[in-house]
Amino acid sequence: MEEKDEKRSFIKGTFVLAIAQLISKVLGAVYRIPLYLLIGSEGIGLVQMAYPVYSTVLALSTAGIPVAISKVVAEKLAKGHRAGAYKAFQVSLGILAVTGASFSLALFLSARYVAETVSKDPRAYYPLLAISPAIFFVAVMSAFRGFFQGQQDMVPTAISQVLEQILRVGTMFLLAFLLMDRGVEYAAAGATFGAVTGAIGGLAFLYIVYRRRLDLSRVAVYAPDGDSSVIGLLKEIIALAIPISLASIVMPIIQLIDMAVVPGRLQAGGASVAQATTMYGQLSGGAIPLINLPTVFTAALATSLVPSISSAFALRNLRLVSHRVALATRLTMIMVLPSAFGLLVLAEPIGGFLFDDPGIGVPLEMLAPGVIFIGLQMTTSGILQGLGRTTVPLKTLSTGAVTKLFFTWFLTPRLGIRGAALSSVAGFFVASALNYAAVLRYTGRPEDLAGAFLKPLFASAVMSFVARASHVRLLGLTGRGWISVPGAIVAAVLVYLAVLTVIGGLKPSDLEAIPRVGPAMSRTLGRLLDKRIGGKKGKKGRGEG
Repeated sequence: MEEKDEKRSFIKGTFVLAIAQLISKVLGAVYRIPLYLLIGSEGIGLVQMAYPVYSTVLALSTAGIPVAISKVVAEKLAKGHRAGAYKAFQVSLGILAVTGASFSLALFLSARYVAETVSKDPRAYYPLLAISPAIFFVAVMSAFRGFFQGQQDMVPTAISQVLEQILRVGTMFLLAFLLMDRGVEYAAAGATFGAVTGAIGGLAFLYIVYRRRLDLSRVAVYAPDGDSSVIGLLKEIIALAIPISLASIVMPIIQLIDMAVVPGRLQAGGASVAQATTMYGQLSGGAIPLINLPTVFTAALATSLVPSISSAFALRNLRLVSHRVALATRLTMIMVLPSAFGLLVLAEPIGGFLFDDPGIGVPLEMLAPGVIFIGLQMTTSGILQGLGRTTVPLKTLSTGAVTKLFFTWFLTPRLGIRGAALSSVAGFFVASALNYAAVLRYTGRPEDLAGAFLKPLFASAVMSFVARASHVRLLGLTGRGWISVPGAIVAAVLVYLAVLTVIGGLKPSDLEAIPRVGPAMSRTLGRLLDKRIGGKKGKKGRGEG
């Protein structure tokens, strides 16, 4: 019963976090159009000169510490060392407060230099100046998020993410509108200041929740705890954070590889400069964001896995570790396999529907299988980090990046943009395969390994035929992509869930933990399964009675 409750809690936390991240992504994508209309392309350009600098500095200031916090806190709580868990949080909070303040001040003082020498537009000084305080608040906020995640409670993190995004977007429009009369650079600064108010709001919410729980628990934060000296905790957190931080930098490096290599290799294959730029835009601006969208769930799953695996491993409960590895693998495949098949068979229609550019379907068709490997790489990285093997994802992802570079160089001139897309798939295949091999080495062969892959694979294959046929049929009847594409997706999702249920790949307990709608969906699925499997047995039982 306890294991069932832990499974329900784990799935619920993952879904809550995934929904929050999806809402944040949608809000982050939707605001761009009205903001563009408000401050124009020039203003958007100034905003975009500030955000890459901000993102880079923020990554340096947090440096993987939130994941390290969640792992250490989960281990301490699993062993009953509550004072040690709170002390680990306070040590981490101190580190992030210092690094966040330092990097905020550094950006504030160097804003004019960055604007003039890096951005090549002195007006970018104002957006950079406005966004610089956000680094401190986000760094501190990430400490609180890591602390709650270590308790395997994803709700505070999820709510703070949505609140942060709402306040950010609201402030962005308000200040951009109020400051537009003073000049486009001031409007852009008002827009970037939204990151500050959003971070303050998210941090305030998390601090209130923290204080309430601290008051209720009455834990002696400074109580003696033999294995939790400040120096020891500091060393442990930094040792965990460094490889996690370095691994997080690999993805931007992979994007830089594309930016630096792909256009040139396309030209080496005979494309003109304009053609190479267009094809690269279709790859980087259209296809890649689409294959990253389904990984919202696996990113949330990876976040939930770190403390979940850490707590079980700290107690040396290898059976529970294996069970959670199997559950995480199955949930990952249930999500990423249909996404990959759907993007594969509807690549061109989706490109035309979303971007009014069917040409995006060319790289998207090649990239679609990459959804599987990106999702598996994320999930297995969370497992390995939870096991304390934080250097493994760094090594495997670096190997994948080298593999990608090799194939990009040789395939792109021969296959065009298809070669560049296939090279990305090859890189993520290598990284995910090496990760999964390491997981099997450290945890053993998980239960129902075949079912975790084969059942969703079969359901996805059936779904793909329905998706393609539905699109062709609806397009023939209506002649409108905005009807045929969503209609095909809805039909595909329903068929996938139905087939997966019939073959036993989806269980009532999987749905029960989904917030709000989960219990009702679980009861409905349970009744359907009873009718399908237990109907005859029930009648026989009643006859015997």
